[in-house]
Amino acid sequence: IIRRNIFTKTLRADHLWMDCGNENNRITRNLFLNGIEQREAIFIECSRDGINLIDNNIFWNVEGRFDPKQIPVEPGSSGWYKNEEHTVVNGYAIYGEGTDRLHIVNNLIGKCRSAGYFAKSVAFRIDHGKRGGTSREAKIYNNIFYDCKEAAIKFPTKDNDAQGNLY
Repeated sequence: IIRRNIFTKTLRADHLWMDCGNENNRITRNLFLNGIEQREAIFIECSRDGINLIDNNIFWNVEGRFDPKQIPVEPGSSGWYKNEEHTVVNGYAIYGEGTDRLHIVNNLIGKCRSAGYFAKSVAFRIDHGKRGGTSREAKIYNNIFYDCKEAAIKFPTKDNDAQGNLY
């Protein structure tokens, strides 16, 4: 359990990074404030088993970190179908990279450069004879999203659910 902390003014790093294989964690009643050139407040990656719960937190002002000159011009929607991103990383409150069964409940998420929640499927990331995470079975319930520039929620795959949120 990660509870009752204040994370603020983190420069060019995540407030909290949960590496591969995390399961059955609870992040609750924290303040994640004013990330400076920060790609995301919480980064949770390649966690397939168990449930991770992020509830009753405040996320405010995640600036993002990228060089606009490095964004390649691509015709139409061709960039939407890639399995890997460019070096551009853009300010998410919560970023799940290949993380299944992430529950995000009762949070205030505001002023994110890109999205309140963003996930990417990375089935190729973990080898060892097993698949990586497919970013499925996320449950985004009863959150308030304010001033998220690109979207409140970006689901990359099916079998995710968002209900009772205020946008």
